[in-house]
Amino acid sequence: MGKSGIVGLICCGVSLILTVVSTALPYWVQYKKSNYVATSGLWMYCSKGYEEEEAQCREIKVVQEYYLAVRALVLMGLSMAAIANVLGFVGILVIPQIKNISLVAGYISITAGICMLTGAIVFAGRTSYLAKGYFVQFHVGFPFSLVAGIVGIVAGRLFIRAMPFEENQSNNPL
Repeated sequence: MGKSGIVGLICCGVSLILTVVSTALPYWVQYKKSNYVATSGLWMYCSKGYEEEEAQCREIKVVQEYYLAVRALVLMGLSMAAIANVLGFVGILVIPQIKNISLVAGYISITAGICMLTGAIVFAGRTSYLAKGYFVQFHVGFPFSLVAGIVGIVAGRLFIRAMPFEENQSNNPL
């Protein structure tokens, strides 16, 4: 059990927490136009006119295909980050004798990070394109997903680095 495995486990946990928070927040993007402000996440949006005291939040029911793709990528990233956390914990702390567990956790964590980054990039590209006439500003959920993706990739690399290698690999045909 090396330091890179423990740091990878911590990074993977941080990535999972950021992914959960960014997925649940209704603050991925904010739209402004004269006397109207709206924020939107992956599952709900909130809107408020300047004369209103409270924002009205509603579930997003009718979505375009790119939105469904972003949701799918983020949920795949979330589930893979959770699986990588479990495998990383088992491979680093519980059963470090089984060498391939941390390797699998590393590849799953890297894939989760790529899914999160791809979902955020698709969201940013399509939202900026479709929001003509509005001032668009990305909010806290969007950078959380970017950071979660980057930290997930770093955690995966650390898991792979923590995989114990045998000193004599000359007998290994692979």
